[in-house]
Amino acid sequence: MESLNSEVVGRKYHGMGVTATLDSLLVLDGTVSCLRIYDQVMMGCSSDGQLIYNTGLLPLSKGGCTAQRNGNNSFPSLAKSLRPRPSIECIVEDGRVWNHKETTLAYGYDALYDAGEIRRLGIDPIEVGGDRAVFEMALQKIDSLPEPFFAQVVTLSMHFPFQDPGIDRLAWIDRITGISPSERNYLQSVAYFDRQLGWFLGMLKSKGIYDRSVIVIASDHDRPYKSVDGIIDSTESLPIAFIALNTGGATRLIDKDAWQMDVYPTILDIMGVTGTDYRGLGTSLVTPDDSLPGTGMPVEEIAGISEKIIRSDFFR
Repeated sequence: MESLNSEVVGRKYHGMGVTATLDSLLVLDGTVSCLRIYDQVMMGCSSDGQLIYNTGLLPLSKGGCTAQRNGNNSFPSLAKSLRPRPSIECIVEDGRVWNHKETTLAYGYDALYDAGEIRRLGIDPIEVGGDRAVFEMALQKIDSLPEPFFAQVVTLSMHFPFQDPGIDRLAWIDRITGISPSERNYLQSVAYFDRQLGWFLGMLKSKGIYDRSVIVIASDHDRPYKSVDGIIDSTESLPIAFIALNTGGATRLIDKDAWQMDVYPTILDIMGVTGTDYRGLGTSLVTPDDSLPGTGMPVEEIAGISEKIIRSDFFR
């Protein structure tokens, strides 16, 4: 999901919740969550977040966007670890943006469905909003996949400057006083995403898919949104969210600071993936192992290792 800051999860104004769907998911049996993840994206921003989650690597610190410079590298990935199960990626943008057509293949997905496919299906993001559009397309594609499958769905409506024209605004958010127009638009975008997520999960339930699925909800990066005199402080670092549903274990809120790179091995552990030597550069949030190589190393050193891996196309 695009730009979801953890600090808005659970927020209420005059008794009304901004993230009613997410709030309800956090307390369900089998939910594992951490609302203190700190992003590690660089110039590629959203594409860097997708790189980290798909491969467990960190992006280049300089020299351009990793997806554009090294998007056709050979990467270990979640999709490859879950083979031979079919895998798809659904986005609402044109697949040429941030070299997405290349990275989808490099990350091991069987197919990419983008803005062109949304138009072919007769779905109008301007009318229903970007998040509803990509969820509608994903449902249609999921219907044709044999189970078990792996699908990555990338939302966009919370993208800065928070002005998706298809969002249906909530009157009570527009009536909140003491906040800037930027913050109000951001809250509207978050509330819209939350409603569309609830609709999507409801559709999965109606199709009998939800209870058989592990569903991971993760922010691609943080996004400062509060402004003074129209200026947003982009240097502020805000925690982002990781929520995994139907993990098969106990409900757990992991109340500690963690890094975005920790999500990759966490998903591997939740999915019970074994027999792979590569587990990314982070440490699993659910089964931390202090004996793993790299555990306890400074993040800057880990980033340097990742830089060498990517620039050398090590896994090819």
